Amino acid sequence: MRMNSAHNAPPPAQVFIPPATGAPAAAVHRPADGPRPGVRTSVDRPLEALTPPDRSEAAQLAVCFATDYLSWDEAVPERRVEALGWYLPPGADCTLGWTGKGRQRVEAAHAGRIISVDYWLVVDVRARVTPYRRLPGPPDLSDDVELLEGARWSSVPPATAAGWEAGPSMWLRLSIPIRRHDSGALVVELAPIPENAERDS
Repeated sequence: MRMNSAHNAPPPAQVFIPPATGAPAAAVHRPADGPRPGVRTSVDRPLEALTPPDRSEAAQLAVCFATDYLSWDEAVPERRVEALGWYLPPGADCTLGWTGKGRQRVEAAHAGRIISVDYWLVVDVRARVTPYRRLPGPPDLSDDVELLEGARWSSVPPATAAGWEAGPSMWLRLSIPIRRHDSGALVVELAPIPENAERDS
């Protein structure tokens, strides 16, 4: 009796598809960006959000963020909020890292070592910071400089201002975590650290 050729055919070869590097952890563990209707699952995240961050692009973003994060002027506090909004996911707290008082500016910032942690790249940045001390008398709050076309404000204040005197510069070090937003853009993951984080770890 002749058997059906389909039963005699060898079993199909199994095709191995290698997993995308880092994609499973990024797909499951990282937070979702913004509400979407229905139940959100790991397969709803677009591929653009899972593309590994480019290290040079992350280093550039980290240097710019450190410059704006460590610069402030109590005369125009909204300028730092506006500046940090360009780096953070929508809805993030743009006032973190500053008490709202005083004046400080970053003179230089440099990126160093970059490590990969789960769905982040963490960039080591060192910044040279100049703090200011207040002088007697009322400060001059005038600010009539117009923003150039195609530019955006930085939080770095002018090097001189009435009512303030520059102090000696110092070096500060930041470890800046950067990830992909669901839109595909790079964002800085900025969040407060709980006071008991060291004891619980």
